[in-house]
Amino acid sequence: MRWTTVFWDLDGTLIDPWEGITGAVRYAVTTLGHPPLDDAALARFIGPPLLDSFHHATGWDEARCRVAVDYYRVYFRREGIRQQHLYPGIAGLVRDLAGQGVRQVVATSKPTPFAEEIVAGHLLRPYLAEVVGSELDGRRAAKRQVLQAAVDMLGNVDLSRAVMIGDTAADVEAAHAVGCDSVAVRYGYGHWEEMQRQRPTVTVETVAELAHLLIRPPVM
Repeated sequence: MRWTTVFWDLDGTLIDPWEGITGAVRYAVTTLGHPPLDDAALARFIGPPLLDSFHHATGWDEARCRVAVDYYRVYFRREGIRQQHLYPGIAGLVRDLAGQGVRQVVATSKPTPFAEEIVAGHLLRPYLAEVVGSELDGRRAAKRQVLQAAVDMLGNVDLSRAVMIGDTAADVEAAHAVGCDSVAVRYGYGHWEEMQRQRPTVTVETVAELAHLLIRPPVM
């Protein structure tokens, strides 16, 4: 098997978070009196840290963006956390990798408590060694920080046989930073040109293609 440790991005890789995230963003910006954002602007919220996304979308200063994050979380706790859907085929892939002894970790910019609740709600938690996200106070928000924390938590990781799988340039950049391989998935919400500029190890179009890449053929 090529990789014995898999680090999973969450939003846009394991789950389709569109409904929950965009609903929370709409609630935050309209509550604060900003004109509605179009779909292209909303898509930019999937993956990066929220503070950065609110600043880029609205031009607000840090203090107002922090207020927006608070409103976002009000909606997300109330409704958005239940509006997350696994991509078809992901549950079986995660289960099959675990059955082959692959260590799997979720490494996400989403706050750890939210990520834990989401993976538990989709019955993925038994197959994961760790779920590592950002802190609710904004610490450890950058993906490279999250991935490094995940590596540190696992201990004894052979990075030559580890891979970060995600749908954004930040996922690929994080893999380079810690010294592991990367798989860029095109079915998520990342910007393709930005991902390609980071030079991922492998690119896949679909979950089925990802499964073919990851799963070891059976021994005959």
